[in-house]
Parts: sequence; structure tokens; C-alpha cells
Amino acid sequence: MIGYGVASTAFAGLAITMVIRRESGVLKRVRATPLPPGTYIGAVLASTFITFLIEATTIIVLGRCSSMSACPTGRCRCSERS
Repeated sequence: MIGYGVASTAFAGLAITMVIRRESGVLKRVRATPLPPGTYIGAVLASTFITFLIEATTIIVLGRCSSMSACPTGRCRCSERS
């Protein structure tokens, strides 16, 4: 599931979005601002990475709680149900 999340977030969240922004002229408008292009690309990459981290964390937490398995640290309250 996490592998699918990586592929989905990277493809839909980054590649398609950048193509749509290029075709709609958003990237040309960004180039007209004093913002350096590297900063803009870095921010887009950081946003995609944060989205993936939230997605991966949610999948792991839901998986732990739904399978009722013990967490390695023993701090998971979901696994305490009998």
C-alpha cells in the first residue's frame, strides 16, 4: 500500500500537476516574480513529500489498529484490545 502511495503521490501530485501548471501558464507567471525557480521547485517537491509522509503515516496507523498487532515499542493503544 505504501508503494502505491509513493507512485500515486509522485505521479499525480507532482508530474501531472507540473504539466498542468506549465500548460495553463502558471509557471510563466511564477518566472515573472522575484522568486528563484529552484525555490519554487523545491517548495513543490517539499509539498509532495509532506503529503506522502502524511499518507504513509495514516496507512501505517490504520494498518496497526485494524490488524490489532503489537507495536514494536509497545506504545500502540490499538493493540491493547482483547
